[in-house]
Amino acid sequence: MHSFVTRLSGHAVLFGASKSSVLFAPFLAAWLLSKAEYGALEWWLSLSMTLGPIMALGAHGVVAYGSLGGVFTPYVRAAVMYVCLVCFCALLFVLLLPVAGIDWKVSFVGVVTLQSAMVVLQLALSARLKGLGKGAWASLAESALYIALMLSLLLTVVGVDFVLGFMLVMIAIELCMLWLLIKISDLPSANYWFHEDYKKMFSLSHKFFIGGTLMGAFMAGPRLLMGGISDATLVASFSIVFRWLSIAIIIHQFINTFYFRQIYRGDLTKRKFALLGCVGLVAIFSVLIAFAVSSQFVRSFNIPLPDSNDIWLVWSMAGVMILWSASASFEGVLSSAGRVMSQSIAVALGLIVFLIIFGSFYFTGGTDHKFSLTIAWLAGFISMVAVQFIFIFRSKLLG
Repeated sequence: MHSFVTRLSGHAVLFGASKSSVLFAPFLAAWLLSKAEYGALEWWLSLSMTLGPIMALGAHGVVAYGSLGGVFTPYVRAAVMYVCLVCFCALLFVLLLPVAGIDWKVSFVGVVTLQSAMVVLQLALSARLKGLGKGAWASLAESALYIALMLSLLLTVVGVDFVLGFMLVMIAIELCMLWLLIKISDLPSANYWFHEDYKKMFSLSHKFFIGGTLMGAFMAGPRLLMGGISDATLVASFSIVFRWLSIAIIIHQFINTFYFRQIYRGDLTKRKFALLGCVGLVAIFSVLIAFAVSSQFVRSFNIPLPDSNDIWLVWSMAGVMILWSASASFEGVLSSAGRVMSQSIAVALGLIVFLIIFGSFYFTGGTDHKFSLTIAWLAGFISMVAVQFIFIFRSKLLG
C-alpha cells in the first residue's frame, strides 16, 4: 500500500509539473503579449492542432494500441520511423526558410510548421510511453508544445523576440523528443528502415488518420473560423474562456494517462465505472471553475480573465468540457475495441452539424460570430457523443 501511494504521489507530482505549463503558458501569453498577439498565437495553435494529425497520418494510433499488443504490434516500428522522417523534414524545411528569404519573425509559416511537427511528436511519443506503462513521462511528452511556449515567454521577459525565441526553443525540444522516441522504440539500424512494411502500416493507420484529422479540425474549428472571418482580438476573447474552463479537463487527462492500460485492457464493468467517475469529476470541476471565474472576488484580481459580458460563454464552455471528456472516453472505448471507423463516423457527424449550424447563422446575416460558433460547437459535441454512445451500446463495449 505504501509503495502504491508513493508511486501515485510521484506520478501526480510529475503530471502536475508537466500540466502546469499547459495551464499557465496561455495565461502568461495573455498577460505578456498584446491582445492581438495573444489572439494570433491561439490561431497558430489551432492551425497546428489541425495540421499535426494530418502530418501524422494516424501513425500515433498504431504506436499507442500496438504498444498494448494485438494486430497493430508488428507495425509499431514502421509507424515510429515514419514519425521521425516527417519531423526531420519539417525541421529541415524551417531551417531552410531564411535561405529562401522568408523571415522567421515576419511569416507565421515557420512557427506553424514547427508547432505541427511537435504535435506529431507529442502524439507518437506519449502514445509509446503510455503503451509501455510510463504514464508520468507520457504527460511530459503531451505537454511539450506548451513547455516550449512557457520557456519562450520567459525569454521575452529578458528581451528576446517572442517569435524567434519560440522557434529556437521548439527546435531544441523537438530534437530531444526525436532522440527519446528512437531510443525507446528499439529501432534497427538505418539500413533496415527501408525494409519495414509501411504499406501495411498505412493500411491500418488511415483509420486513426481520418478520426484524428477530423477531431483536430473539430476542436480547433471555432478559433480557426474566428481568425478567418474576424480578427485576432475575437480569437483572444474566446480563447481565454476556453483556457480557464479547460483546467477541468486535466482531471480526465490524469486518469486517462496513468490508468490507460488498466481502463482499456481491463474488465468492462470496471471500465464503465472508471469512465463515469472521470466524466463526473470533470463536470464538478467545470461548474466550480465557472462559478469562480464569474464571481466578483476573482474578478477583482489583476489576472487575465474573460470579458464581463462573456459570462454566458463561461457556462457554455463548462458544458463543452463535460462533453469533451465524455467524447474522449468513448473514443478510447471504441479504439481499444478496434472500432476506429465508428469513432471517425461520430466525429465526422459532429463536424458536419457544427458547420451546418454555424453556416446557417453566417449566411442568414448573423454578426455575433462568438455566439454562433459556440452554439454550433455545443451542438456538434452533443451529436458526436450521441453517435459514439449508440455504437458502444450496440456493441456492448461497456458491459
